[in-house]
Amino acid sequence: MEDKEFNDIVTIISDASSSFSFAHLTETISEKSNFKIKDIDEILNSVLSLITLCERQKGTIDELVKDISNNAKDIKLIDADYVARFSKRLTILLNNEHLFTASKAIELATDYENIYSTAKIITDVRPVFNEDISGQPKSAVIIHNLDIHYHKDSEVHKDIYIAMDSNDIKELLDVLQRAQKKEEVLLALLTKTGIENIKLNE
Repeated sequence: MEDKEFNDIVTIISDASSSFSFAHLTETISEKSNFKIKDIDEILNSVLSLITLCERQKGTIDELVKDISNNAKDIKLIDADYVARFSKRLTILLNNEHLFTASKAIELATDYENIYSTAKIITDVRPVFNEDISGQPKSAVIIHNLDIHYHKDSEVHKDIYIAMDSNDIKELLDVLQRAQKKEEVLLALLTKTGIENIKLNE
């Protein structure tokens, strides 16, 4: 990556609102560079992980950059004559205020034992047979099978399966709609107090 392209990327990050959408940020960088969104995601996520690591180890950014640069050189990930440029760029990214804020937000949002990932519902019709099973069933029940995929302790992928009927679906919808209304109230409160909301997954 040429210096101009790198500097342009840093400018995009620095000019973003403190409530920036991470997904929108990666798209913007991809549009203005030769990198794919997937590559930008990997780079930024690596930087965010390093910021978190530095915070947890109570070390300095300069020490972390030195260790990473030396290790990268030792395993021939980068050439010896590229170490200085690599170190400078990594230092700039690790010191970026917006990326630091994003790393803290992600850490707070995922500091739970179980983190939601995805969900799907499979709906079945189950016939109710009479005692004489040779006859055609005259009734049936509709069952919704909710599959929630989640991360346990940020690493292990697990699923939980829950059978639901129409009343359960309605109750779940009511709970989710109530959560949305709570979020709207809190967002309005944040706006009044001048605190910006970070949109991590939008």
